[in-house]
Amino acid sequence: MLRRRRCVHHVARGFIRVALLAGATRMNALGLHYRIRMLTIALVRHRLRVIEAMLALVIARLMLRTLPFTTAMKLAGTGVAAGNDDVLPRRSRDPVAAGVGVAVKRAATHMPWRFTCLARSLAGRLMLMRRGVPSAIVFGVAKDRDEISAHAWLVAVDGLVCGGREAPNFQPIAAFQESSSREV
Repeated sequence: MLRRRRCVHHVARGFIRVALLAGATRMNALGLHYRIRMLTIALVRHRLRVIEAMLALVIARLMLRTLPFTTAMKLAGTGVAAGNDDVLPRRSRDPVAAGVGVAVKRAATHMPWRFTCLARSLAGRLMLMRRGVPSAIVFGVAKDRDEISAHAWLVAVDGLVCGGREAPNFQPIAAFQESSSREV
């Protein structure tokens, strides 16, 4: 016997019937149907973004493992010196950049490998380049420590996308951005 899977549309219709039986007006019930539909669309888009981030992480990891560093960074953009101490303290407010940052973070936690900050930043950069959002990968070295440690983070137009939590502890030394993009 074939069981028919209930799609989201059928579930939403069931919620409307329950709401109408509970005394809700038809407009309120239709509003509930619209909200459920928009929520499911948002969840599907987020899952697709996470899958794209998984693919971008694998591509970034392969680029960093197989290509010479200078070649991989040329693909990421042109390098400029970043001697200023201005690390943006907040996450990006741009919904596209923020969505990419969340997708890269979730994808990295669900993959079987550990990804470095550089691989995450490069994957986020690839995703933002695909969407036409100007961004820059910033390299920094540790401040006030006996040992030297490095970190990479991704900056979009108005804030941090990836690797921002550790960024204030590092002094920016270089940034890689698209040669055609406006200043980030």
